[in-house]
Amino acid sequence: MSSVQGYNRWPVGAVRYRPIIVGDEVVGYLWASAHAAGALRRRSADRALSLRAHLGWNDRLTQAHQRRLDPQEALRLLADEPVHAEHGRLGDLAEVPDFADLEELANPGSGGTKAAEYQRELALKAERERRHPSPAPVIRRPPGYPRKTDSPVLYVPVVKDDTVLGFLWAATTDDAAGYVRREWAGPAASQTSVPWLDVLAAAQSEGLSPLRALRRAIGAEELPEAGAVPAGAEIRNAPSLAALRELARTDLPEDLKRFTVERPALLAEGDRLKAEARRLEDAGDMQASHVARAERSRLRKRYIELLPRVRVARCPRTHRMVEWPIDVVDLNGWFWDHDAPARRAPRDLPPTWLAMTGAMRLDGPVASAPFTARPGPGVPFVVPRLLEQPDVRAVIAQIDVGPHTGWPVTYFGPLPGDRRLENLWGAGDFPIYDDEGEHLGYGENEPWPADYDFDLAPWLESGKLLWAAPGDHSFSLYGDPADCPFVGLEGPRDLAHVENGHVRYRSV
Repeated sequence: MSSVQGYNRWPVGAVRYRPIIVGDEVVGYLWASAHAAGALRRRSADRALSLRAHLGWNDRLTQAHQRRLDPQEALRLLADEPVHAEHGRLGDLAEVPDFADLEELANPGSGGTKAAEYQRELALKAERERRHPSPAPVIRRPPGYPRKTDSPVLYVPVVKDDTVLGFLWAATTDDAAGYVRREWAGPAASQTSVPWLDVLAAAQSEGLSPLRALRRAIGAEELPEAGAVPAGAEIRNAPSLAALRELARTDLPEDLKRFTVERPALLAEGDRLKAEARRLEDAGDMQASHVARAERSRLRKRYIELLPRVRVARCPRTHRMVEWPIDVVDLNGWFWDHDAPARRAPRDLPPTWLAMTGAMRLDGPVASAPFTARPGPGVPFVVPRLLEQPDVRAVIAQIDVGPHTGWPVTYFGPLPGDRRLENLWGAGDFPIYDDEGEHLGYGENEPWPADYDFDLAPWLESGKLLWAAPGDHSFSLYGDPADCPFVGLEGPRDLAHVENGHVRYRSV
């Protein structure tokens, strides 16, 4: 069981719960007692599925606490949440007399040890309360418009720093209104719901209709940390609130949208020009070849400009996010050309950043390209030579590259004295930055899988390696190897060489 920020984590007496169902599998339970709430994972469930669901429902409980809902009401209202592809849905309500009974249901043989721990903590809290009584808490119901409707809705985007954080909406045929957070906005949107619900509550207290409240928000002053509805924002229609929530869940980042639209034509024309330039050179027409290469260079520059920023890590020391421009559509993009990668340096790298290696599980057919891609071994690994350095730690994450599953591993810490790092994921060299973040140049290191360690558990246990859950856009960092979805994966441990749609694994 994990605690939820805000709610008490010590259940006493009867506990109500709902199973968390992903697909057809019960992966855990969302529970609430009179004064506590949390989520409990089933250890026998698929680890990756249960962890993603666990994190998602805990996040919703945190938001419910911020709305000042009591635990039982939060459990009731969350049952109405739409089905989420990764977090699943909640099943029917049930009740057990004690939390130990729920532990036994979720994980038979657990013996209720955590429940006993809670009871001991409860006794200590009761003794502290007896000596230093505190006033009884006041539970307030959230003010504002109703937040459920069967009506079509009108909505406007909430934007901060060119990122759409969510959507403010109003029903067209009743008096409902609310705010939907956009999942792809990640941590920037995590604390935006409460401020916008407060804006709507203020409008309702003034007697404004939901549609008037929506219109008044357009061009209004930006809310600190929660963005603004831009002046001139278009009011759009959604057939239902469920449709708007689905849009908020699946709507791609703007840079990825632009990249996905322009990428096919750029690659097709660029690869054609490359072949044409070679043909012209062979024919002795150097001037025409130069023209073709210049045009391809222009297309390559546009491709580099469009590369979408992808979250790959969070620094364990500074907590700053690392976003790297990566072609996540497929391996036939020029980003993955090992000998001549088309890339740009990321913005605002934390000064603690050292290196980024990676591995990739190749699933299904591999897209054909006129170059060699080397996305790494088929399972994630660490480089002991780097992790054994003082104050160096690494973070492993998971991203999708088309049909394939990639695992970037990012290293943070002081620059080693010999400046010998590891080649950047998929490239033949590595950038070097000093401890102030100043770029010093490039180096090369021959990849050698015999020097890699594919046994991640000891590094996790030591605290040198941390992990972020797949699909967790907030990039919360964890160190428990028992819950890590990247431990014990099976796959090739040699280096993949992908060329013209064919894959070979080699030790160098």
